[in-house]
Amino acid sequence: MHWEEELPISGHTQSLFSTMTLAAAAMLGALAASSGKASATACCEVLRTKDGFVALRKGPSPSAPLIQKVPSGREICFGTVRPETPHSPSWDFGMFVDDAKVPHWGWVNKRLLSKQCG
Repeated sequence: MHWEEELPISGHTQSLFSTMTLAAAAMLGALAASSGKASATACCEVLRTKDGFVALRKGPSPSAPLIQKVPSGREICFGTVRPETPHSPSWDFGMFVDDAKVPHWGWVNKRLLSKQCG
């Protein structure tokens, strides 16, 4: 499917890119409006690594397939959206929005995030 392909949505037509951008905005709005533990509604900075990035993965494991390389200094946001995979004490599920404003959802090792993340 092409980014500019038109999709019928509630009697209106909208591009896939617009739909994904709206979904990312809705998630960020939910993050801002929700209450609870700080780690559940935070955007956390990726720490500097020797590779210059942190891997966003399909599962809570270093052997899980790579979804996206998140550059050091960028943020990953965590909220109420959770996959069906059980919680992991050393991994968390979050969203990274790349330079093209495309959201990527996946797992990241918590030790690679800033301490202020909680």
